[in-house]
Amino acid sequence: NSPDTKGFAVERLGVFRKVIESLSDFVEKMEIRASSKGLTMQVMDSMHVAFVDVFMSGDMFTKFRCDREIHLGIQTKTFLATLRNIPLDDSSVLRLSCEDAPQKLLVEYIAANSKYEADMVLYEIDDENYSVPHIEYEAVVRMPAEQFRTISKNVGAFGEYISLESDKEQFSFRQTGDFIKNVMTLRPDGTAVTVDCTEPAALEVGMKYINFINKISTLSSKITLSLGASAPVLFEIKL
Repeated sequence: NSPDTKGFAVERLGVFRKVIESLSDFVEKMEIRASSKGLTMQVMDSMHVAFVDVFMSGDMFTKFRCDREIHLGIQTKTFLATLRNIPLDDSSVLRLSCEDAPQKLLVEYIAANSKYEADMVLYEIDDENYSVPHIEYEAVVRMPAEQFRTISKNVGAFGEYISLESDKEQFSFRQTGDFIKNVMTLRPDGTAVTVDCTEPAALEVGMKYINFINKISTLSSKITLSLGASAPVLFEIKL
């Protein structure tokens, strides 16, 4: 592999580890569905408030092969602890492999003069395969992910919920705490921030879920929010 290819592999490992780390905040066990196209992970928190759908294309990995669809039920904290022990450098290889009817996932880390192996027991998880229905949202807002993180942390520091509000001219973050009421309003500039709004829309979101979005949004430069009067807010982040 060329140095550029190795650097890309390290970056992708960082993305994969960050995804697992973020999902481990939601669930103790999860299912990774592997197919010829890549890896799919779908989780729903115990309160059934938030649903997360992640797809990682096989092209994101230095080498990827899956001859038929298989389901890998993992214990998220154990898997994350294994990945955290793997150094991120461009002189080594991380390999995940299993049999066609997997009961264990083999994790291998191969360096210049050493090799680490871990056999991780897999679970049978009877998770449904969810599909996200198409919804016509009243407002679609696009902005830099870093800007979303900064504003939501600053405005959302005084309570458990934050209100996301949009009309045809602006998008606002608003929170009312016990001793403070604060708001940050963004006006579209046509480049970094865009607002496509047919009707005013507003939704209150728990800060625990905003913090999850903030964690995983570090993997992307942009974030898209879709709001509707009778639909949950949709956050889209391209890895």
